[in-house]
Amino acid sequence: MWRPAPARHHRPVRPSPLPALLAARPFSTAQARASGVHPERLRRADLTAPHHGVRAPRARSDDDPHGAAPRVVDACRRLVPGLTDQHVFSHGTALQLWGLPAPSRLERDPTLHVTALSGREPRRPGVQGHRVAVPTAHVGRVEGLAVVSPIEAWLQTAPLMTLDEAIVVGDALAGRWSRHSSARRLPVQRLVDAATAARGRPGAVRLREATSWIRARVESPQETRMRLLVVRSGLPEFAVNIDVVDDQGRFVARPDGQYPDRRVAVEYQGDHHRADRETWRRDVRRRARLVALGWSVVEATDDDIAAGTRADFLDDLARLLS
Repeated sequence: MWRPAPARHHRPVRPSPLPALLAARPFSTAQARASGVHPERLRRADLTAPHHGVRAPRARSDDDPHGAAPRVVDACRRLVPGLTDQHVFSHGTALQLWGLPAPSRLERDPTLHVTALSGREPRRPGVQGHRVAVPTAHVGRVEGLAVVSPIEAWLQTAPLMTLDEAIVVGDALAGRWSRHSSARRLPVQRLVDAATAARGRPGAVRLREATSWIRARVESPQETRMRLLVVRSGLPEFAVNIDVVDDQGRFVARPDGQYPDRRVAVEYQGDHHRADRETWRRDVRRRARLVALGWSVVEATDDDIAAGTRADFLDDLARLLS
């Protein structure tokens, strides 16, 4: 009696391995051809084509349409094989690469900004090309990526920022915000000089106004916004992130802002302060130490800063300073 042959289950053929130099990073199709990779291999599902003429190993986020957007550094790395050594990341992309607080609308924009130091600017979907005279001395590297200097990125992005946004980035450059040493603790005078030298460039007038508000030692964008709110409400400006010591010179606390002669400290309390147990406990201990020394502590939340001149904490601060 005839019986049909049992069905054979074919296992999917695994893609052949790529050369080691191409397996772990984005690469150009020209590099693949030069390494002997067959064109058919470049069409396999384990690779993506983020840009014309570029292939990249497929990340898990590519398979999940609801996954988090790739970090800007990953997006830049995927573009690099399609660039030349005369192309550098710039403008809002550079701000993000340097870990500076770019305005949220710029962070949400997936467009990558690339400047041509010489020759033709790149023309690709999802890429905004620029031709700007940028001396090579104003180019640095972040995680292996060529990028304009932090100050140059600030200058380039000025036309797209409000005055307060320019101040926030300036405070970050002069403060302790970025984890990159080249983008933090810069002398305020250096920023003033850069804004002055940028006379005639778009946004230069706004930057020159911003420099009068920039302060050293700022540790977060919300600290900047809190300081601007206090001063614009008519109250005196507080000193930023200065150590408080006891009568024996021992460290007690470093408030976000303080009025030493009145023994009044001003603290920003973000949501992470209450969400993280250790941070919340540390805040409680710091406040207790200050109160024990005779200090008063006024705290501002995101709601206070968003409320502007209607913020309740401004009334408390004004009462203590009166």
